[in-house]
Amino acid sequence: MLMPFVRPMIDRSTPLYLIDAPTEGSGKGLLADVLTYPFKPDGGTLMTEGESDEEWRKRITAVLSEAPSHVMIDNLNKKLESGSLAAVLTARVWSDRQLCTNTTLKFPVTQTWIATGNNVQ
Repeated sequence: MLMPFVRPMIDRSTPLYLIDAPTEGSGKGLLADVLTYPFKPDGGTLMTEGESDEEWRKRITAVLSEAPSHVMIDNLNKKLESGSLAAVLTARVWSDRQLCTNTTLKFPVTQTWIATGNNVQ
């Protein structure tokens, strides 16, 4: 619950916080909302998992372009393995090519990352 408040003071990467449960409907999303509500009552950015690493990369770039305080990856259904997700979680700056152009975009990675799922691997 404190991470969104202290995140601006941390000049390094922070871990992905996982809220895992054995069954659906156990309140994982609600718990994530409650933990981040004091920092930003209107919520952070919600995204779902990508089908491929390329899709993860595109979603991450789109999310970071909005500069949210936190990112919640909701309802993980598959094994969590993405090179792009691993890269953004350990990077200080995310860079990627803007879609349909040759322009490179760069974004500081200062978000708190949260994921929810059932029996996540």
